[in-house]
Amino acid sequence: MLSLSRLSFERSAFVMRTAGVFYCSVLPLLSYRSSVYSVIRSLPWVKRRVKADLERARREIEEEVHQYDQKRDFYKFLPEHPLNPEELLSEARQYAAMGERRYMEHYDPRSRNQDLSLCAKIYDLFSHSDPHRSDAFPGARKMEAEILRMTLSMFHGGAEAGGVVAGGGTEATLLACLAYRNRAWARGMYRPEIVAPSTAHPALDKAASLFGMTIKRVPVREDDRVHAAAVKRAIGPHTCMIVASAPNHITGTVDPIEKLSEVAQRFGVPLHIDCTLGGFLLPFMEYCDYSIPTFDFRLPGVSSIAIDLHRYGQAPRSCSVLMYRDQAMMRHQCFCNSDWAGGVYATPTLAGGRDGGAVATAWATLLGKGRDGYINACQRVVETTRRLADLLSDIEGITLRGAADLCIVAFETTLGDIYVLVDFMTTKGWHVDPLLSPEAARVPITLRMCEEGVLEAFVEDVIEGLRYLNENPTKTTKTSAFYHMLQTVRFNLLRKGRDGYINACQRVVETTRRLADLLSDIEGITLRGAADLCIVAFETTLGDIYVLVDFMTTKVCTSVVCFCRQLHSYLQGWHVDPLLSPEAARVPITLRMCEEGVLEAFVEDVIEGLRYLNENPTKTTKTSAFYHMLQTVRFNLLSSLDEKTVLRE
Repeated sequence: MLSLSRLSFERSAFVMRTAGVFYCSVLPLLSYRSSVYSVIRSLPWVKRRVKADLERARREIEEEVHQYDQKRDFYKFLPEHPLNPEELLSEARQYAAMGERRYMEHYDPRSRNQDLSLCAKIYDLFSHSDPHRSDAFPGARKMEAEILRMTLSMFHGGAEAGGVVAGGGTEATLLACLAYRNRAWARGMYRPEIVAPSTAHPALDKAASLFGMTIKRVPVREDDRVHAAAVKRAIGPHTCMIVASAPNHITGTVDPIEKLSEVAQRFGVPLHIDCTLGGFLLPFMEYCDYSIPTFDFRLPGVSSIAIDLHRYGQAPRSCSVLMYRDQAMMRHQCFCNSDWAGGVYATPTLAGGRDGGAVATAWATLLGKGRDGYINACQRVVETTRRLADLLSDIEGITLRGAADLCIVAFETTLGDIYVLVDFMTTKGWHVDPLLSPEAARVPITLRMCEEGVLEAFVEDVIEGLRYLNENPTKTTKTSAFYHMLQTVRFNLLRKGRDGYINACQRVVETTRRLADLLSDIEGITLRGAADLCIVAFETTLGDIYVLVDFMTTKVCTSVVCFCRQLHSYLQGWHVDPLLSPEAARVPITLRMCEEGVLEAFVEDVIEGLRYLNENPTKTTKTSAFYHMLQTVRFNLLSSLDEKTVLRE
C-alpha cells in the first residue's frame, strides 16, 4: 500500500513537471507570432501601405478635429508685437464658440456666467501660487487642506483619514495605485496585481504600465455590475488592491461595494472606490430621498476614494481629491529625496509644483454652492437621467444598458448601426459617446442637459436619427468604420489566440510522440516515461548518457528551415537536459522543435552521438564528471543513513 501511494505521488509530481514544461513550450506562441508580424511590417511595400493608411487616417482625424474651425488659420510663431487685450478677447471668444453644442440653445447662461466671473476673480488672486510651496503661499495650502477636509466629511472619513488634492481623476487613480504598489513592495510582494471590473477606468491600465504592475480584469454581469464572487475568485497571492466604480464610466452603474468591502476585509486587500465620474452626486442622494447602498468610509473594507471636483462638483477644470481611510497610507504615496545637493525634495503627488489657481477656484466653488446647492444639482441630474431613460425606452428599437439611475444613460438599437447614429447626433450638436463593448452609445447628463426643453429636443433628434438609419441601412461613417474595425480585430485576436493555442497543443503532442517512436527504433536507446505529452526521456546502454548530452549540446542544427527561422537559438545547440535519477536525458518539445526538418536533424545527431560514444568509451566531460560525483555522494549518503538505521534498531 505504501509503495502504491509513493508511486501515485511520483506520477503526480511527474505530471505537474511535464505540464509546466508544456505550458512553457506553448506560451511562446504569442511572442513568436508578434515577431513574425514585426518582420512582415518591416517589408518595404508593407511599410509604404501602412504609411499611406496612417497618413489618410491622420488627415481624417485632422479634418474631424478642425471641423468647427472656420478660419483654419494657426499661430505657428510668436507674434512680433504683442496683441492688445481687445484682440486677445476677440480671438478667445472665437475659439470658445468652436465647441458650442446644441443644448446651449436651451441653456440660460446667466447663473453660469456669474459663477465663472467669481472664479475668474479668485483665480486671478492665486494664479501665481503653488500649494507645494506652503512657506511662500500659506493661503493656497490652507485652501487645499480645507478642500480635503470638506470632501472627507462628505464621505464619512474619520479622525485618522487623510488624502491629497490632485490635478485630475487620472492622477488620483495613479497615486492610489502607486501607494498600494509601494505598500505591496514593503511587504515583500514584488509582482503586485490590481483586480478590477472590466468596466473600470483605463487609468488603471496606465498605472499598471507606469508602475510595473499587472491588472486582472473581472467580467461584469448583464447589468454591468461586477459580481463579488468573481472578484473573490480573482484574488491571488500578488493582489495589492481591489477597485470598484461608483459609478462606472461605461453605463453609469454602481458596483456592489458593500459585498466587495466584505471580500476586501476577508482577504486583507485594500479596496479603492473610483468616484471620479458621478461620485459627487452620491453623498447628496440621501438628502433627495433616493435609496442608495452604502459606498463610502462607513464600510470598514473601503480603504481609499477618488473624486473629481470639476465634474458634478462644478469647479473649473481640473481638480480631484484622493482620500485614504488612514493617513498613514500617505507615506507609501509620497516621494522624498533627502540626498539632493539642493536640500530635501518631497512631493505628495506626481507633479512637483501645482496650480494654486485651480485649488482656489475649487475651494470657492465648494463654499459658493454649499450643501443646498449640491442637493439641488443632484436632484436635477438624477431626475433628468431617469426621465431620459424612460423617454428612450419608449422608442421602438431602443434598448437601455445599465441602470440609468444616476448620471449616464446608455442605449443600443436594433434598427441599424449604433455608431452611425452616434455620428448623426454629433452633427446635430449633441455629446454622445460610442461604446466598444457592448456596441452601444452613452449620454452623460450634465446640468446643461437639465434645462427646460433640452431633453425633448434630444429625443426628437434620436427619433430622426433612427429614421435616417432606416433610410440608409448600409451607411458607414468614420466612427462606425473605426469601431467595427476594433470589434473585428478584437474578435480575430481572441479567435486566433484560441485556434493558435489549440494548434500549438496538437503540434507539440504529435511531435513528442513522433520523436519517441523515432528514438525507440534506435538500437541502444530505451525510453523512460510515457512520452505522450511534451517530454521525451531516454537512456542508453552504449555508453555514458551524460557524454551524449554534452555532445548534443555542442551540435548545431544544419537544417535550412531551422537556420532561417531560428538562427540564434539553434546556433546554441540542442536543448537536452541530464537527469540524475535515473541516469538519463530528457528533451522538452518546444514549438521550435515542431518545425519541418528539425526532428530528423535531431535524430541524426543522436545517432552520430552514439557512434561517438562507441568510438570513445572512456570519454569524460564536465557534465558526466559532475553528475557521477552527485551519484557517488548520493550513494554514500544513503549508505550512511542505512547504517544509522541498522545501529538504531
